[in-house]
Amino acid sequence: MTGKLDDAVPHQVAPGLWWVGFADYEAGFSNNAYLLIDGEDAVLFDPGPGHPFFKNSILEKLESLISIDQIRYVVAHHQDPDIVGLLPMIEESLHPDLVVIAQPRTALFLPYYGIRSPILPVRDRDCLELRSGRRIRFVHLPYLHFAGNMASYDERDGSLYSSDIFGGFDSSWELHDKGSALRMAKDFLSEYVSSKDALRYAHAQLSSLTINRICPQHGSVISDNVEQFMEMLLEVEPGRALLSSAPPATTAQLATITEQVRESLSKFLGRPVAGESLDDFVNLLMAEELSDPSPVVSLVAQEAERLGVANPMNQTQVHTADTISPISSQRVINAVMRRMLTRQVALGQSDQPEARQQSGKGLMSAKRRMIILFADIRGFTRWCDKREPDEIVSRLSWQLDLEVRILRRHGGRVNKVLGDGILAYFPEDRAADCLTAALVMQEQTAAEGMLPIGIGCALGDVVMGDLGEERRLDFTIIGEPVNRAARLSDAARGGEVCVDTNLVRAVGPEEWTDISRVHSVEDFEIQMKRHDTPHPAKRLISLNAPTLPHQ
Repeated sequence: MTGKLDDAVPHQVAPGLWWVGFADYEAGFSNNAYLLIDGEDAVLFDPGPGHPFFKNSILEKLESLISIDQIRYVVAHHQDPDIVGLLPMIEESLHPDLVVIAQPRTALFLPYYGIRSPILPVRDRDCLELRSGRRIRFVHLPYLHFAGNMASYDERDGSLYSSDIFGGFDSSWELHDKGSALRMAKDFLSEYVSSKDALRYAHAQLSSLTINRICPQHGSVISDNVEQFMEMLLEVEPGRALLSSAPPATTAQLATITEQVRESLSKFLGRPVAGESLDDFVNLLMAEELSDPSPVVSLVAQEAERLGVANPMNQTQVHTADTISPISSQRVINAVMRRMLTRQVALGQSDQPEARQQSGKGLMSAKRRMIILFADIRGFTRWCDKREPDEIVSRLSWQLDLEVRILRRHGGRVNKVLGDGILAYFPEDRAADCLTAALVMQEQTAAEGMLPIGIGCALGDVVMGDLGEERRLDFTIIGEPVNRAARLSDAARGGEVCVDTNLVRAVGPEEWTDISRVHSVEDFEIQMKRHDTPHPAKRLISLNAPTLPHQ
């Protein structure tokens, strides 16, 4: 993997502008999220796809640059899941007054992802003015490739966040264009846009702007020959996927298309490809970890267009229960996770030998050293007696929302909300942050007059991954520290935080001394099972937190 971009870390594109996405070289697919930091303001453009694996990867990059609750604006250039699916998973970690910005047609779709933040529908040429006076102008570019598509233009530094326009897919992807971006952009527009009118309109909208760089959602950042890319909008022939009125391919022409696709596919996969028909190639890719036949579909369309014949892939067929060959959604995600984790190992981003072992397995998991936090409301069942359902749900939602915000503000990840409890985790190097979050939770719940909670925290090796029955997988955490944190939580009375000695050592003597000065500390032991050796632990009593359930 030498020479490949290390996508486990952010990369600076321009002063204050960072690439925080991910790159899947093997599938020829990059997903470019961008973070603009401007003084006290931060804007996140097209955050990414909605899967916990991407969530953790992208959040880690954001947190290495900024306190993520500083991100007040998220721009969604259109409604596709690969750019906005992540938003409902991270929005509670962002600014409390987060605003999502979108074209009005896109704004209609975003709530269906589960996004709860307010959405600002912007008109063509509307501007967002940041506190520094910097303006981001929003330019409507309909039908490229959605009626509600738009781009964003930074009037200060000339960056154009172009959505899908000027992007592309290629296994030779690089963050900065080295000469292949124009070809990729042409191919993309030919495949995904149907009308020259839409392209001419985009040219008219963009050609008057002073553009110093193009930052597409897919493909490479373009800083040179920007004018050439603008003119390409008038040259490209869109609608490649439309049914053609051209004559059907002869037997000889079909053989030519098949052989050309075989050669291109062999180069794409890096090995000779067997098969006698286009269907064979499609089935081959569906059996591969890529699990995506689109490279074959695109190659066939290009060759048919070159020969001036109808696309043979457009011929219809009948599917029956015995012949259906669907694409496994989980296989796609597993493949991406295996490839990215293996690449991180090769780049030295992980010292986990399990990563190499797991990279060939059907389900993706990895061992990590993590801090586990359990928080659970005390006396909740008794409190619920004789209360109406609406009051119970409203009160619980209010409290859980506060707890989750505190955890995320201090760098925690919420893995599950378990009725009246929360399972969260922190990286090993955030021990002090974890303990601070737990103590702040106790103080804030007391200050707000909420129900008392008991919190348990433990540090150790856990397994993270997709667990469960193949069609009902759940990204979760298992291991002895999870059980220990749960037992510590059970041992904590309302207003208390119970921690294991591993966490105390990780916090460090100075921080622990500071905490001990303002909190009552007691030593005790917990026993995981009846005949197990007891584990020493510490009980922190927050003097300001409630210790009895509310009646």
